[in-house]
Amino acid sequence: FFVDGDTIIYRHWLEKAIAFLHGDDQVAGVAGIVHEIAVDDEGRMLSFKKNRYNQTAQQDQVNVFGGIAVYRRSVLEEVKPFNPYIKATPELELSLRIRKAGYRLVRLFAPMAITLAPQRETFHEILRRSKTNLYAMGDTLHYCRKEGLMLQYMKERMGFVFQFALGLMIALAILII
Repeated sequence: FFVDGDTIIYRHWLEKAIAFLHGDDQVAGVAGIVHEIAVDDEGRMLSFKKNRYNQTAQQDQVNVFGGIAVYRRSVLEEVKPFNPYIKATPELELSLRIRKAGYRLVRLFAPMAITLAPQRETFHEILRRSKTNLYAMGDTLHYCRKEGLMLQYMKERMGFVFQFALGLMIALAILII
């Protein structure tokens, strides 16, 4: 069971996740509904977003989880656990290896956690995450290349780079005009 340090787990979540894993050997990992509380630097609540990933189905097969999930131990032993050399978002690379081995990742329509995070929509937070994500992409690309997963990673995750570049070009155009 992996959990971010800024997270509160719902009572009984772990039991639900383990029961689901016992019901299907092809499921390598399970996550659930995450609610997000945006906080400022002093820890004051700014907003509350229910169902952060907008789940609607009882269970959705997904390509990747965030930092909160329950994984089947035997699958992690088979594909290797999180890569300790990837500095940010190592779950992306792990998810690719899990899926390459033929397993599925499932997000259940059941409350899993409340996470506390900086407000995502602020300019400061967007810039901070942009730097982290760009760095993480380089790290992850390096290790995905070694595992033969580079093209799959680029297909699924590199859209962010293009969005960032487009946003930067628009901002520059506005400044110039």
